[in-house]
Amino acid sequence: MKDTTKFKSYFILLLSAWTFIMLINSFVEYQNYKSSIIKIAKNQANLAFLKDSLYRKWITKQGGVYVFKSDHTPPNPYLSNIPNRDITTTDGQVLTLVNPAYMTRQVFEMAGDDVIQGHLTSDKLMNPINKPDEWENKGLKAIASGEKSYSNIDVINGKPYLRFLRPFMTESGCLKCHEKQGYKVGDIRGGISVKVPLDGYYDAFTYAFYNIVVLNFIVWFLGVSVLIYSYLRMSKLYKKEAKLSKENETLLQEMNHRIKNNLQIISSLIDIRVSNTKDEDLTKVLKNIQSRLISMAHMHEMFNSNEDSIGVSSFEYISRLVSHVEATYFEGSDSDIKIECDVDNVVLNATQSISIGLIINELLTNSLKYAFDETIKDPRITISFKADSDCISILYEDNGKGCDIGSIINKDSSYGLILVDSMASKINAKVTYSSDNGFRAEVKCAMTCRA
Repeated sequence: MKDTTKFKSYFILLLSAWTFIMLINSFVEYQNYKSSIIKIAKNQANLAFLKDSLYRKWITKQGGVYVFKSDHTPPNPYLSNIPNRDITTTDGQVLTLVNPAYMTRQVFEMAGDDVIQGHLTSDKLMNPINKPDEWENKGLKAIASGEKSYSNIDVINGKPYLRFLRPFMTESGCLKCHEKQGYKVGDIRGGISVKVPLDGYYDAFTYAFYNIVVLNFIVWFLGVSVLIYSYLRMSKLYKKEAKLSKENETLLQEMNHRIKNNLQIISSLIDIRVSNTKDEDLTKVLKNIQSRLISMAHMHEMFNSNEDSIGVSSFEYISRLVSHVEATYFEGSDSDIKIECDVDNVVLNATQSISIGLIINELLTNSLKYAFDETIKDPRITISFKADSDCISILYEDNGKGCDIGSIINKDSSYGLILVDSMASKINAKVTYSSDNGFRAEVKCAMTCRA
């Protein structure tokens, strides 16, 4: 169940991440398209400025041009101070001087709104028609402070425009008309502002971005489909695995329950046999067998199988085993023997738990039987069980009267240590004994299953 929940969390995380990536991609595309529109509109405005500047420079270089005086082109009243503003040809035709501003204004009037137009503006006016609006005032201040150009999006009559302004420099030809205003060659005489309507660009942007959104949605949908398909397949496998795990767990619990019950039945039969015999040697043998059976029964009772671990908790198992042996030998009597345990909590598999349980049972039983007499002050038994990622180490010590280890090991009737060595070999453990100021046994084996 925990693996299924974890996988579901991973699926939701992946789905959220994929959706977030596609949303970010769409947002970046939106910003890129929008930025491209502004860049294209600004380039177009700059081209319009350059074209307008070239016309003005050409006429300025010619000192203005003369055209026939007409209703369409009356004399420019703002050039009245210039000598020979109006001249008459030898055949009686009247010509009037046209300066750059006059010419471009008439050209743009002919073009109408179909052509992007420039507007000459300044804070020193000769013609009120060139008066700057609020936006142009900001632009003139910007270029006066050193900006090479000034541009942003402005709304005019409810429609968006890219507005662009660049400085218009004073040339020698300009002084013919503007010297009286105090300008010198190289001075900023004002600026030419251009406004580019963005409606058409936005329409194209909307269409292009709509296609991007549709494409991103298709890619997102395909990705989600793959994730959902993978999730359903993995969920099916997890459910199948969980079902098998549950069946195995039930079978394992039933098996351990039956083994434990059978061991308890045998233990009860031993109790009956002991109560009906007066043979002390036979009673001791049966009690030893019973103690070993109970050790194994504890293991089967505590054996657990779940998603986190399969086996027996070393701390609970050894604590219960020691408590049982202690209760058995001290039943109905007071004892001053102290048993101290220091046990790391790890998970032992079945082989480890049976072998380690029987080893501790044998060593503890032997100490309680033979290690202490009235000469031993402060009798004490210590059991240390330590485990790391590589090794299990069991250190068993008592401060009893000691024994001749060599003679006990070589003695055929020494079933206890024979059983200890046999159990140690089952878990590939090495056992060392010593008997200096008591009895000491150290067991070391590889750690194969950790909590």
